[in-house]
Amino acid sequence: MNMPFIVKFLEHGEENAKSQERLQIETGLSRRELRAAVFDARSKGVAILSNTDRDNVGYYLPANNDELRRYIAFQKSRINSAREAMRAAEELLRRGGINDEL
Repeated sequence: MNMPFIVKFLEHGEENAKSQERLQIETGLSRRELRAAVFDARSKGVAILSNTDRDNVGYYLPANNDELRRYIAFQKSRINSAREAMRAAEELLRRGGINDEL
């Protein structure tokens, strides 16, 4: 497999996560282009992890299975939260939506 461009800028291990700002500087990509590059690499099977830990926000490659497990659990939690947030909107539509005569 030909490695996507973004991979050469990432390091292994959560402690080596690189912020979006740092990667923008290193790659010369805009914020939108960087997110697209990460999405593209992920869609090609590259496990690029990310975290939102205040002390170390950023993207990184997994160094071990524990990092993979934590990332998967985090993403599942986000998916479940989004699903719950969406339920109220779906229920409103199911009941007929918003009355345009408000």
